[in-house]
Amino acid sequence: MFLGQKVKSAFFYDDYSDSYFGGEIFENLCISFLNKELHNMDFEKLKELNEKDEYDMLSSFFHVMLKRENAVKLKRFKSQIRELVGDIPYIEFLINCGYREEAKRLIEKQLVEWRHKIQTVLPD
Repeated sequence: MFLGQKVKSAFFYDDYSDSYFGGEIFENLCISFLNKELHNMDFEKLKELNEKDEYDMLSSFFHVMLKRENAVKLKRFKSQIRELVGDIPYIEFLINCGYREEAKRLIEKQLVEWRHKIQTVLPD
């Protein structure tokens, strides 16, 4: 599954406090991930985890990963990031890395696709 395409609740549920928790855990895991020397294999493992994540627990991880200060560290893994996240987060990643023209092309492509979908659903 990809970021932005899940509908189930994230994190862990605490019956006693009737609340969810866990975002901080995954945010800190991302910071640790970013502080290590990264290789392609790290992203393959992350992709595998993401595919098994049925509860969107990695959303906090990806949110931290795509922030400007972190995204620039991941420029050389652009194709791996593309495989991990949906279109909108990937566009954010591109903008944060300074790839504005590529982001603009993807936004324009998304607009064309959405216009087509709208015309299909709501014909004149």
